[in-house]
Amino acid sequence: MRTHSWPSLLVLLCTATLAAQAGRAADAGAGVSSLSVQFAGSDLALELRGSSEKFFGFHGLPVDDHQRQLVVSGAALLRDAGTMFRLPPTAGCRIVEVALAGAVLEASGQAGTYMPGPALERLRERDVPLGGRSGGGGGGLAPDTASVGASADDPASEGGGIHADYRYRCSRPDALDQIAVQVFTSFPATGVMSVTVSHHDDSASFEIDASSPLIELRDRRD
Repeated sequence: MRTHSWPSLLVLLCTATLAAQAGRAADAGAGVSSLSVQFAGSDLALELRGSSEKFFGFHGLPVDDHQRQLVVSGAALLRDAGTMFRLPPTAGCRIVEVALAGAVLEASGQAGTYMPGPALERLRERDVPLGGRSGGGGGGLAPDTASVGASADDPASEGGGIHADYRYRCSRPDALDQIAVQVFTSFPATGVMSVTVSHHDDSASFEIDASSPLIELRDRRD
C-alpha cells in the first residue's frame, strides 16, 4: 500500500449535456484556455494560459485607448490570485508570486512578476491565508523589478497569448482537497478550460467550465 502525502486527483464528474459537449468541441477549435496544476512538496503552482480574445475580447496588440484600458483592468484581475482561485483556508496556502507575461500585457506595461506587498505581509504575520483582495489596487501585489518576457517561440510573443502563473506555499498541503476556479466569473469568454493536474508520476487531464468550476482533490491510496 502506498500513501501520498499530497492529495491526488479525483475529477469532479461533469454534468454537461450533449449540446454543451458539442459547444466544447467548437471552442476547442478556436483555442481552449488551459490550467496546469502542479504540486511539489509544500509548493503549489497554477499556470493559466489563454488567448487575448478569451481574456480581453480582441486579438493582437491594443490599438486604441479602449483596448488598452481593457488590458489594464483585466491584468488587475489576473494579478489578484484570490479573485482567480479560491483554496481551502485549512490548507494554509499563501501566495508567493504572480507572474504575467504576453505581448499584449507587455505593450500595455502590465507584464511582470508581482510579489506580496506590505499589506499582505501584515496578514502573513497574523497567519491569515493570502491571495485575496487587500485595501490597495491589483489585489495588494506590488510589481517586482524583474519583468517576465515571452520567448520568441512562445505563443504569447505573437500578441495572442496570455500567461498568468501563480505560486503558493502551503503549510498544510494535505488539507488541499479542492480548488475553486473563479476565472470564469471575471472572464466569461474563457468558456471551457482544459485542466492538467500533476503530482510526482500522477497526472490527469479533463475539462471544466462555468457550470462545473470546482477541481476536486482527494487522498488516493494504492
